[in-house]
Amino acid sequence: TILPNLESFLDNYITSLHEFPAGVLWIGTNSGYLIKYDTKKQLFTPIQSDVFKPNIDNNNFISDISSDGEDHLWISVFLDGVYKYHVSSNTIRPHKMNYTDPNMVSVYAPFAIEADPHGKIWIGSVDGLTRLDPDNTTYEFFRIETHNPYSIAGNTIKCLFIDRQQNLWAGTGNNGISRYSPDLVKFKYYQHSDEDSNSLSKNTVYTFTEDQDGNIWIGTSGGGLNKFDANDEKFTVYKWDTSSPQTWSHNFIMKMLCDTQNYIWLGTWESGLFRFDPRTESFRNYHNDPQDITSLSGNRILSILEDSKGQMWIGTSDK
Repeated sequence: TILPNLESFLDNYITSLHEFPAGVLWIGTNSGYLIKYDTKKQLFTPIQSDVFKPNIDNNNFISDISSDGEDHLWISVFLDGVYKYHVSSNTIRPHKMNYTDPNMVSVYAPFAIEADPHGKIWIGSVDGLTRLDPDNTTYEFFRIETHNPYSIAGNTIKCLFIDRQQNLWAGTGNNGISRYSPDLVKFKYYQHSDEDSNSLSKNTVYTFTEDQDGNIWIGTSGGGLNKFDANDEKFTVYKWDTSSPQTWSHNFIMKMLCDTQNYIWLGTWESGLFRFDPRTESFRNYHNDPQDITSLSGNRILSILEDSKGQMWIGTSDK
């Protein structure tokens, strides 16, 4: 239900979800608006709608939201850059940049943003990975280096994830996965190989999550679900038979999350939502039924969040 005061701010294309602090949900939309939802009061509030708003080209969607644990949200806006939002004071600071500097493409065209435990902000974009030091407003750029086996695997960064060991995982557009280990200060990359059945199933990676046993789960575009075992560095692949028209998009996973019960939730491009139980290796599907108003509202899933009450929030591309 859209409340009257939100009709001019919300659209039905939810590109990002983030909870901070407990009970407060932040919603990013394709049209560029940031909405705060207080789950206790059931109140929606548009945030600085003079800043977060559509532009004439409609290309400033909020691609990702992260928090640094110190009352700040970090927000990446595609073709508009990075914003630091102070939650308590409702103040915002855009990170200005020199648009004539070719390196800055990686900052003003971001797909993903992640705050690490050391206060640095990682930004993944159409042209590389950037580490921002917000205290000094300095940038460090990472791009593929052909002759360096420890460089990042590719320059199109679709998603970022920091695991409990503080490793940074970067999913690329078509070059597999890069893992940055702070202790080693280098990248290691994983790619698909036709000769290796234990390799990554596809090189286009949109999403990560980590289960309670420390396994990293990877969602690919066309390659289904991958589990990465850090001990033997092998991938286990779970794929659907897509021979029927109804299942063609099952293996196109857009967003993923491990919940507090250790279920893996998978959001697909057109096949709705799946809940995967790693213990039984079984899937349960949730999809839209036009005859059932309590079913999933849409089958294109772009964002998933489990809040502090254990409730699942699902953002769709059109519903």
